[in-house]
Amino acid sequence: MPKKYIVILIILAIFFGSFFAHRGRLAKRRYADFHCFYTAGQRISLGQAIYRTDDPGGAEFRYTPIIAMLMSGLTLLPEPSADCLWYAFNFFLIIAAFACMKEIVAPDKTGFKDKLLLYLIALFGLVRLIFYNLNAGQSNILMLASAVFGLYYFSKAKEGIGGGWLAFSAMVKYTPLVFLPYFIARKRLKIALFTLIFTAIYLLLPGILIGFKANFAYLKGLEQQLFYSSILKELTIIANKNQSLLSFIWRMFFPCNYYFPNAPLMPFQELQLAPRLLNLFFYALASLLYGLILLPQRKNQKNYNPDFGLLFICVAFFNLNAWVHTYIFLAMGYFVIADYLLRCGFKDKPVLYAWMISAILNNLLTPSVLGKPLMDKVYYYSPFTINGLIIFMILLKIKFSVCQPKKN
Repeated sequence: MPKKYIVILIILAIFFGSFFAHRGRLAKRRYADFHCFYTAGQRISLGQAIYRTDDPGGAEFRYTPIIAMLMSGLTLLPEPSADCLWYAFNFFLIIAAFACMKEIVAPDKTGFKDKLLLYLIALFGLVRLIFYNLNAGQSNILMLASAVFGLYYFSKAKEGIGGGWLAFSAMVKYTPLVFLPYFIARKRLKIALFTLIFTAIYLLLPGILIGFKANFAYLKGLEQQLFYSSILKELTIIANKNQSLLSFIWRMFFPCNYYFPNAPLMPFQELQLAPRLLNLFFYALASLLYGLILLPQRKNQKNYNPDFGLLFICVAFFNLNAWVHTYIFLAMGYFVIADYLLRCGFKDKPVLYAWMISAILNNLLTPSVLGKPLMDKVYYYSPFTINGLIIFMILLKIKFSVCQPKKN
């Protein structure tokens, strides 16, 4: 049997095994985060408000109206069936995204062994995050895949299609717009322009079906949801499951046990820094990280670009509600690291050991391994944010490395 068919059979076995396990937990999980999308789809179909701060039904929708319109199609099915369809869609969507990432990062790897090693190394640190997203019914896979498709078409000099996909990714959550300043700074204005054009189109498109007056009312509700809902509340920022860069800074200097009695004492909480100063620290650190991405890489690495991996990390960092599953956006960075290690024959030991530590942490930082009480305390120290910073530093080292990757 050809090797590719064996791989397909393994993928199908993993899908059906995980699918039926997920299906068996539906009622217990109460459809997790998918319930938010399903409820928004029902509400927009009925002409009801989809943006409700502190929604009593647990369906606090924070996405654009076009996402609610698309989700309304799933409401033609009962919620259990719709959830299963969403699971299957995302499972195969992440496979398509990984295939495109491979073509962006390592298009020269055409042999079965080289491709298999690349995927295995890249996936080593992502397995837990992938199934976390799938079982939670989250939107991160859709957002990641859309952005990856955009970058894939950009790499093929099809900026119009690429801009359309990047703009759609930003319809799920706003953070993929971090690519815009990068493209402008790199003077790739065509894809930046197409991204802005398609962003405007997607924001206005639901008006064709529901009327532009209703659509503008929804857009106003989205503004209220983003700026006046629980997203910016002090309690949400310092919640231990929030692994955003902003939360990382706040928790280090904030007495978290003021809100959460079981929280540990934080390292610098006695300094009692004002929230305004903590926010300023966040803006300064975010600007520094982004500035490092904009630095030109070494000429000998001009065909080996880790910038997309760095930008995807910023997608996670700059999301003010970056729960653990958000760090699936490390995927592009892991692909860059996998390709680099293969090209260098695993001789760059600092990169190799840092990658191993990062991947192991991603898979071990779970309540099933550490126990929920310990895990709750560990989360206050932002382990996933720190892990993202580790990958960020690795990618910077690769970007400015003097190592000459060996030719395949």
